[in-house]
Amino acid sequence: MWQGEIPAQRLPSITDIQSSLSRAGDKPKSFVGSRQWIGSLELSFCIDEMYGIQCRLLPVAQGSQMTSTAAAILSQHFASGGGPVMVGGGQLAHTIIGVQVPDTSIHDLKSSPTRYLILDPHYTGPMGNLKQILDKGWCGWKDESFWKTTVHYNLCFLPPINTSSKLFDLVPTTESLQKLLTSLQKDIENGVLDDLNQMLTHFTAKVISPGEFQHVSEYVLEYIWEKLHSGHWKNVHHCWRIAYAFIRILRGLYVLVHESDALSSHIPLKLALVEFDYSLLLGYPILDSLATRLASATHELIEDVHSEGLKAKRPKLDDPMDISPVGLDAFDLGSRPIFSLQRIDRPSLERFFQLMVLGKPFIVTGAMEFWPACLSSSDRRWSVESWQRRAGNRTVPIEIGSRYTDENWGQELMTINEFVDRYMTIPIESNEGENRQLGYLAQHQLFLQIPELGEDVFTPDYCMVTGKEECVEVTVDSNVWFGPAGTVSPLHHDSDRSNLLAQVRGCKYVILYTADQTTAVYPHTDQMLCNTSQVDAEHPDLLRFPDFNDAKGFHGVLGPCEMLYIPPRCWHYIRALSASMSVNFWWDVSDEFIPPWPVSN
Repeated sequence: MWQGEIPAQRLPSITDIQSSLSRAGDKPKSFVGSRQWIGSLELSFCIDEMYGIQCRLLPVAQGSQMTSTAAAILSQHFASGGGPVMVGGGQLAHTIIGVQVPDTSIHDLKSSPTRYLILDPHYTGPMGNLKQILDKGWCGWKDESFWKTTVHYNLCFLPPINTSSKLFDLVPTTESLQKLLTSLQKDIENGVLDDLNQMLTHFTAKVISPGEFQHVSEYVLEYIWEKLHSGHWKNVHHCWRIAYAFIRILRGLYVLVHESDALSSHIPLKLALVEFDYSLLLGYPILDSLATRLASATHELIEDVHSEGLKAKRPKLDDPMDISPVGLDAFDLGSRPIFSLQRIDRPSLERFFQLMVLGKPFIVTGAMEFWPACLSSSDRRWSVESWQRRAGNRTVPIEIGSRYTDENWGQELMTINEFVDRYMTIPIESNEGENRQLGYLAQHQLFLQIPELGEDVFTPDYCMVTGKEECVEVTVDSNVWFGPAGTVSPLHHDSDRSNLLAQVRGCKYVILYTADQTTAVYPHTDQMLCNTSQVDAEHPDLLRFPDFNDAKGFHGVLGPCEMLYIPPRCWHYIRALSASMSVNFWWDVSDEFIPPWPVSN
């Protein structure tokens, strides 16, 4: 087993097994020390709790159905490198270590029946005496009559060890890693470089345990973390981000390559995945975006190897993004001059250009239905469940609090599964309470971290409309927004870039004001928040902000498969009416599309 978590040679005692079942909640504390039997179902709980290995269970209703129910599955299991299959149920336990099925391509009525290589786990005696074991019948081939006709059986499958995983194909050469460190010599002090070279030496030797490897890298990792958080992020020298990525990648890889059976347990896989994600979140994309490829392959392996166990543990959720349509009459804005957003169905690029010239926000319909993320018939359709399946173990930044202007607002790194468990499984009505903390995956460049999710959406052709006469390459930046009902983006603007907010799932209520209304929305005077209004757009304090009552704006409900065009310098407020998934696209446009700010009095 993986040396970083459990000793390689130590077998669990009966007390260990009983204690494990008690910790897992399957048995009471009084079970420890008892003489009660356990079956293959309990054994699967124990293996999961002690070693993090997910087993697959196959029930066979009665022995007469063993061949029809299990023979083909057993054959495939052993052919793919699967280990012993434990058999319990209504009879004494047995272990299947092989199966022989007839060749169905040979049409011969006299073809041999299915046979099972059975190992009796009750054997006690000297190790290695194979002749005695065979002679006494402790191990041997049995035909179909071995299984009691009316007795039920539970088969417990250990997952195969996939040593040929493409993960190992991604491990970089020592030469490429050394070359990377050499490139840092001019920018990083010698002491730090010595620590990085020592890490590489340990990585190549593979003598110390994964826990020791993490320990020897802890000091230099903390030192570089301090460098990353000194001053403004954009001013951090790229050498520190390269060094940070180097450390995180080596820490993750060491977990996987140190022990040959690491890939049979989700514990080391998840530990490695955290390291790769940290590299992506704070590090530089070194070695041809190696961390991206490693993270994707690791998560895929977690799902593939342990899919049965994970599905059994993961409860099926009602889709919180399916709600009834909401009309604008549900929003009381008093006598304020707020107009309904214009809705345009699939405008041509020329028509889109004409609308951009007007400088007003509008909603585009009918332009997203073909996205895989939107297709109800696609297994790539975005939902809470599909994200858990495809990216549930990925670490992402989560905003804690309903809006970033609140005093108790903060950020926390957690996996998507943890985010869903904490914030997406709460009923909508409970999110309305004043003390209810909200979590929000907001304004995160998720597609750079998890490109397979980015393949589910397409950059709209409208982002190519810049208004510039010369043919220029357009850079489009995208962010993902995923959260429960009640999340709020306070009234703010995005400076001089055009913005398309594409609502993939769920609904959002939006209020917008063009740049000429800036003085009436009372921007913060603090330089850090100067692009944010002091006013709560839905519930304004008109005694403090009287001019806001006369601000001319637009509002609307953005539904699934609809896009909101937000002009440059346009103030916008957004509240999620349901759990939702959105993607926004920013791009640069000609100066003629950028309105002037009003002159201050």
